[in-house]
Amino acid sequence: MQNPDGTWGSQFHTLSMPDRRQGLITTEQALRRLKILGFTIEDEPIRRAVDCMCACLRGERKIDDYWEKGHDWALFTRLMLGAWVREFTPEEPEALDVARQWARVIESTFANGGPTGRRMTGSSTRPYAAGARGTLWTSTMLAC
Repeated sequence: MQNPDGTWGSQFHTLSMPDRRQGLITTEQALRRLKILGFTIEDEPIRRAVDCMCACLRGERKIDDYWEKGHDWALFTRLMLGAWVREFTPEEPEALDVARQWARVIESTFANGGPTGRRMTGSSTRPYAAGARGTLWTSTMLAC
């Protein structure tokens, strides 16, 4: 069941390991499933989830996940939330701002072929192949 704040389960991010003993799924898992089933922003569960994610992007609240220490969690959270919001409302101002910011970073990074200035070939391009993990990020964030 969806929580009153628009989330599902006890955590947002799928890789945050939902509490399986209680049968809870993450908000990401719920959104992915609802999208596959054809839910849109016109449906109440999606609207509530998008409102919650936009509040996070505006800094009015935080997602309830633990704080990951291996990378810049705040930056990753903005990218993750922005991508999910744009899946349902591509023109949402907060999410569009994140998308444009990342589009500029990606364009400048690959302007000369890649972060090292060399053309990316072979295995270095595999993470961006169709069906690869992250396809949501690249297609959603670059479509602005």
